[in-house]
Order: sequence, then structure tokens, then C-alpha cells
Amino acid sequence: MKLVDSYAFLERLRDLIYGLLELRDRAKESGLEVIPIREGAPLVKYGFISMFKGGVIMDVTNEEQAR
Repeated sequence: MKLVDSYAFLERLRDLIYGLLELRDRAKESGLEVIPIREGAPLVKYGFISMFKGGVIMDVTNEEQAR
């Protein structure tokens, strides 16, 4: 996955999360019972994902790979 593709994916993920939060808020306003979630949890998760922009996550199994 190219870096540009990663940014596009993160933008779509952000839009999805905020869209779901808007739907939850509308449901609350309508008086529907909503499954409780912790406030800020999606924002924290998005922030965690965005910290990896431009970085790589690798599995290193020995010293030679770590060099």
C-alpha cells in the first residue's frame, strides 16, 4: 500500500467514524435507546492510527533484521 493510498484510507475511516457518531446523535435526539459507548473512543482510535502516518510497522525476528 502506497503512502497516498494510506492517507485516502485514513480519510475514509475518519469519515465513517464521524458519520456513525452523527447517526448515534440523531438516534439519541429521536429518543431511541442507543448502546452506550465511551465518549472520545473513536477519536482516540483515529489518533492512534494517524500516528503511524509515514511509518512502517515491521516484525523483526532476529538481530540481523533489526540492523
